[in-house]
Amino acid sequence: FIFLPLQQEPERSLLISAPDYVNQIKTVEYVSKCIPKNYLLLVKEHPTQGPPNRDWRKIYDYKIMGNDPKVRLIDPGVPAKEIIKKSKLVISVSGTISLESAFFDKPSITFVENDYSLIPSISKLKSKDELSELIKNSLEKKVDPNFVQKYFDILEENSFVFDLLGFQDSY
Repeated sequence: FIFLPLQQEPERSLLISAPDYVNQIKTVEYVSKCIPKNYLLLVKEHPTQGPPNRDWRKIYDYKIMGNDPKVRLIDPGVPAKEIIKKSKLVISVSGTISLESAFFDKPSITFVENDYSLIPSISKLKSKDELSELIKNSLEKKVDPNFVQKYFDILEENSFVFDLLGFQDSY
């Protein structure tokens, strides 16, 4: 199976970074049409989507996704890492779960440019027209832990300690 976690809404990473994918129900439908015939698409709601943080989506939205024979809805309480471990590929519009998948030796696809898409096992969708082919190619990719480590080395080299609360107080 291929894992597609939903993102919480409203969310900056959708509204600003991925305006073409704001309608996540349509995104699920589109991805479902692009996956190979012998695969299922597991879709999981974001754990912070429901109360007390936000409201759940409309029941109608879950029914639309659930009526697709290639889609299986997963309980939001199931830890994402358990799904990632068993998946063949992770697809995310813009969430960090694409980066997390590399820790479990799983390739991933992200729909927006992220700094972690420097890691070769994380593919960036450039055009909607290429998703089927990108999925097919990504299913064949292997994660090289050296590239994951290099990514974190770069982050550490370009980071510094910053006292945000102290800065706010002095401001």
